[in-house]
Amino acid sequence: MNLNINWYKILLFLLLIPGLLFLFVISLSIKIDYWDGFAQLANARAIYTQQKSFFFVFRPLFISLINLPIISLKDLGVSFFTILGLSHLLSFLIGVLLLLTTYLFLRDSFTPGIALLTTVLFSLNRLFIHYIPFTMTDIPASLFFLLSIFIYVKLRKRRSLSLYAWFVISVTLALLTRLNMILLLPVIFLSEVILSFRERGSISGVIKDRSFWRIPFLLAISCWFFIAIHFGVLVCLLKGSFVESLKVLGHNYLPSLTHIPINFSENLKVGLLKSCQEYFFTLIKSSGPGFLMISGLGCAIGLIKKRDRDVICLIWFLFSFFSMTFLLRHKEVRYIIPFLFPLYYFCASLFDLVLKKVVSWVRYKKVVLVPMSFLVLIPQISNGLNEYLHFLDPVYYTSFGKEVIRIVQSASSRGNAVYCWGEWFSLFPKKRTFAEIDVNFCKYDVNPPVIHLLSGVRHYLVSKDYSPFLEESSPLSHLFLRSGDICLLFLEHKLVVLRIKRIELIPEEIEGFGHFEDEERGILLTLQQKGENLLLKPLEDGIRAIELHLIKDDGRISGGLIKLDRRGIIFAKQIFFKGTKKAVLIIPLIEMVIFSDGEIRYNSLEG
Repeated sequence: MNLNINWYKILLFLLLIPGLLFLFVISLSIKIDYWDGFAQLANARAIYTQQKSFFFVFRPLFISLINLPIISLKDLGVSFFTILGLSHLLSFLIGVLLLLTTYLFLRDSFTPGIALLTTVLFSLNRLFIHYIPFTMTDIPASLFFLLSIFIYVKLRKRRSLSLYAWFVISVTLALLTRLNMILLLPVIFLSEVILSFRERGSISGVIKDRSFWRIPFLLAISCWFFIAIHFGVLVCLLKGSFVESLKVLGHNYLPSLTHIPINFSENLKVGLLKSCQEYFFTLIKSSGPGFLMISGLGCAIGLIKKRDRDVICLIWFLFSFFSMTFLLRHKEVRYIIPFLFPLYYFCASLFDLVLKKVVSWVRYKKVVLVPMSFLVLIPQISNGLNEYLHFLDPVYYTSFGKEVIRIVQSASSRGNAVYCWGEWFSLFPKKRTFAEIDVNFCKYDVNPPVIHLLSGVRHYLVSKDYSPFLEESSPLSHLFLRSGDICLLFLEHKLVVLRIKRIELIPEEIEGFGHFEDEERGILLTLQQKGENLLLKPLEDGIRAIELHLIKDDGRISGGLIKLDRRGIIFAKQIFFKGTKKAVLIIPLIEMVIFSDGEIRYNSLEG
């Protein structure tokens, strides 16, 4: 008895397709991405426009290169969020290819029914569901890691120039997708050594066998292509400067090939058991304890049978898991996605054993088979549904980017400058599956380079750790700000968009006095100037100050930050001390405040 039953396959497809359709819609709909995803698109834009200053040298190139046709649509007037949706769609298609490759790999070893059942289980993994819509490297890296292993298994059975070529291409693309995919090289090399030793019986026999060296040779060629492609892109970016390209390659890419910053001693300090916990709990959280027990039993079967694929998958998982656990200093749950597949292979191995040794003894096989499958599927379906529901959080559809683009581009078209204070702020959905394990999970960072990528408007980074007009700020001069200039304050839990109002007064123009007070709505500033009232709407969200600068007759400038309170009064005539030629007021008008949960507050401002 096997699982080659049409109705059974249809049932499994009915589980797989709705989830993929949902993720397809999500991919086109979500308006945010991780900082890494935005960096990939920024690199694509930098390569397309050959703007070196906006290129992030530590990012691998594959995702940026395949997004070049999409990012080029910006020059045709396509909005950035349409471009972002197309990029997400491309990521989704890569995820579908990963599922297809998973099925084909398993189909080579097991029945089509088992291969399909295990592929459905993989599609319900919470990490897979969460990351498939984003412009990130983890799902593509998983695809090329698995594809490289798949082709390597084929190469062990038959030699073929076309297989050699596809193997080199796949390994090269894996390295180009994510730098820690260098782990693929020792996994394949160790597999080749162990399998060759098993065939030949001695290390000397392995070394003397010329056919053994073909795999290391192909791996070396892949590394050469990896370096050559990076070098070629850098040469294009640096306008043909070979020497500078070599320097950038040598100082940035090659030392980062491991992307492991290897720090075993640091892990020893915190304790190896504690170091192991993060990825161990990641596996439980993403797949469930029941699935891990099934995979563990399948792994025991692999140790007994020692088929080529069993050995390869054992090396793949154990080497990668312990390298990531004990050698990585910085850990994120998504890093483990490329190393999940062996667990599903061993799960399929157990299904295969049960099918052949247990179900074959049962008289009413179909009656036993379906309930048994659904006992395995139901916890995974529950896991998957929970992760699907997380995408309904409003934070994924916030229009913050669209609104910031509108404000920034409008200011630029008027000839005003855009200034940024701070490094980033982060958006968070209400529920985060892995938040207790990984603080970076579901942390969607937005920073000045992202705003530049969204709007195409050049910004000026004034300070990384100082924001003007806040109560905790020390008085610093912002005299360079002009009316209509935009200030973006990247704070820890919000992004504040300010439009600057600059008022210059000379003694002869003052009539009466200025005051600011409002009992119901907060502070208002009313300054009478030649009969016209200039109105500042409520100063909220920690902004409680304006800047007053006195320009003396001799050119000296004095003054600074004036903190406001509900009853504070400035008499305009008292602004001018003896020898004052002009007074300059720098007033922040709040255009918009975006909070970390995606909530947006606007102010309709006058003046």
